[in-house]
Amino acid sequence: MDSASNAEDSGYREKLQSTEEQLRFLAENVEDVIFRFRLHPTIGMEYVSAGVERLMGYTVEEYHADPILAFNTIHPDDAHLVGQMMKAITDHPTPLTIRVVRKDGTTIWTEQRMRTVDGGDTLIGVARDVTERVQLEEQLRMLALDDDLTGLRNRRGFIVFGNQLLSVLQRGGRPASLLFLDVDHLKQINDTDGHVAGDAALVEVGKALRETFRDSDVIARVGGDEFAVVLGGDGARPPDGEEALARLRRCLQSPRQGRGISISGGIAHWGHGDPPSVERLMADADRSMYRDKGRQGVDRRGSRPLRSRPRILIVDDLPEMRLMMRMAFEREDIEVVGEASDGAEAVGLAEALQPDVVLLDLRMPGTDGFEAIPALRAVVPDSEIVVVTVVPPGPETDRALALGAHHCLRKADLRAVVELVGALP
Repeated sequence: MDSASNAEDSGYREKLQSTEEQLRFLAENVEDVIFRFRLHPTIGMEYVSAGVERLMGYTVEEYHADPILAFNTIHPDDAHLVGQMMKAITDHPTPLTIRVVRKDGTTIWTEQRMRTVDGGDTLIGVARDVTERVQLEEQLRMLALDDDLTGLRNRRGFIVFGNQLLSVLQRGGRPASLLFLDVDHLKQINDTDGHVAGDAALVEVGKALRETFRDSDVIARVGGDEFAVVLGGDGARPPDGEEALARLRRCLQSPRQGRGISISGGIAHWGHGDPPSVERLMADADRSMYRDKGRQGVDRRGSRPLRSRPRILIVDDLPEMRLMMRMAFEREDIEVVGEASDGAEAVGLAEALQPDVVLLDLRMPGTDGFEAIPALRAVVPDSEIVVVTVVPPGPETDRALALGAHHCLRKADLRAVVELVGALP
């Protein structure tokens, strides 16, 4: 090889080395995590950028030492999504949003883009922390007033427009009724026929509600299998809720997609001299619905067990903390019936809603948790009071237990909070 060729080859190698160094510098200093993972013939991390320690708390060396660490950190509830994505990987992969568990035990949301190379033997990808974005999207979703599945109002919309209707009726001196409805056997439909069938049943209920009630009534899906309606009265007497409930049941029992749908319902009446509070009416109608189901654990048709999932009231002055708790509980099919930002508000809501569990922060402006515990014990003597706080175990948590709290847990261990609530009788 002549000197000119040697010089050209040397120049090429230097340029290649310079390019590699630039790429490595960029990879090591971006917030995103870049990785290359070997799938065959043996699994293991071939390369992961230094940003992984900022993201996950584990070092680069720990990922190289443990071939399955990357899989073990995937949140158990999202592991199936990774398997589905691996089967459907293309040259233009769709971003996958999944939860991962950091070294310190906290859970974050990540967006990951992956594809295979080397004939499918190697997986390359980029991961980034999108926890703030996911939380913001959840907040925006909660701010929305309509339910995506049925097109009815959601719980927030029901409270806004329901209270608005009550105020209008109050000015006109007219009464109202509120129906609180629960779809029977929805869990059984989901378990037996799949969630698509369950969603179809909810859509059918939404259609039947529109056919049964007037445009001037406020109709909403206020929970997973729960619906509610505010009916405005035209005269001095409140609307006939029993007759309206019977009409709705007849509408639902007509064959729809091969299945009749049954519901349980409760009714509460409101007079124009009462405060316009949909929340209190919902609590009254909910209790009426439980009486409809019967004291022996079945409804009056003898067909449906009472719900066993606990009903939770969250009390915390930080809206972002209330949001995180709500998201955690709703993923476990635990119903959040209300939220309060201080102890005084909590006592009023607890009396109206009669929750099974009150999750109570100790340190709040205004009426704090210490002041609220005795009042809560008075208005909801059968409820479990679970203190969820940043205060470490010590004199303050001992004081909370002495005042009547049943449990004291750390806010940082949200998984333990959810597991405790789920295990309560």
